[in-house]
Amino acid sequence: MLKIKNIIQLLSMFLLFADFIVAQPHNHLTVICGSMASGKSDEFIRWSRRRMVASPNEVGVFKHAWDDRILNDNNVDPTKNISSRSGSSIKCIGVTTISEMEAIIEKNNYATIAIDEAQFFEKNDLLAFVHKMLSLKKDVIVAGLDLDFRGETFGAMGDLLALADEVVKLKAICSLCKQDKYCITQRTIGGTSAYYEDPIVMVGESDYSPRCRDCHEVLPGKRPVNETATELTLTTSDLDAGMKAFK
Repeated sequence: MLKIKNIIQLLSMFLLFADFIVAQPHNHLTVICGSMASGKSDEFIRWSRRRMVASPNEVGVFKHAWDDRILNDNNVDPTKNISSRSGSSIKCIGVTTISEMEAIIEKNNYATIAIDEAQFFEKNDLLAFVHKMLSLKKDVIVAGLDLDFRGETFGAMGDLLALADEVVKLKAICSLCKQDKYCITQRTIGGTSAYYEDPIVMVGESDYSPRCRDCHEVLPGKRPVNETATELTLTTSDLDAGMKAFK
């Protein structure tokens, strides 16, 4: 009986020691990326929860406040939670600027910072912030679309991928050929592919779908004058300025 008790005590000490090691910040940048419907949110939630198991009060989970989509019927507030299409969710803090996020981190002294929808943050601010957090020996987990509907790097994501210690690049099921491949987010308006010079549109998945490189299409040039888009739109300059705009 004494031996069993000793074994339990040793096991408890080992678990505490393992927890201590896992909890220690070591300036590691993980980037999770892919097209829409590639499972980014599920993967982001999984990575964040792993850190929370070790240090529940030392992990700050953030997302851009523009993302207030309701992806499932799990009855969680989309402004205070990150949800996936599979139904999982995790509580988060919605912010619109890096300075807002940084003030919250300083107040709570988070050792791990997890950021979803990173492509919507102002590029230079986010890059400077990540460099600063890594210099402070904090772990950073970033998730977002690596490419926009044009197939070009989205916001700071390209630079973050180059900077990352670890990259999780996810595939999706192409909406046309149904192959499980690396996909690019396809944008359509009225059932037709977007033009290259169309503004970036923030709407539901009815206007976006994952497509592989063979099936992805962007029409060259500008949209004809007789074809007008009436959705809420964001131009590249609006993203850089961190402001919403109507077309």
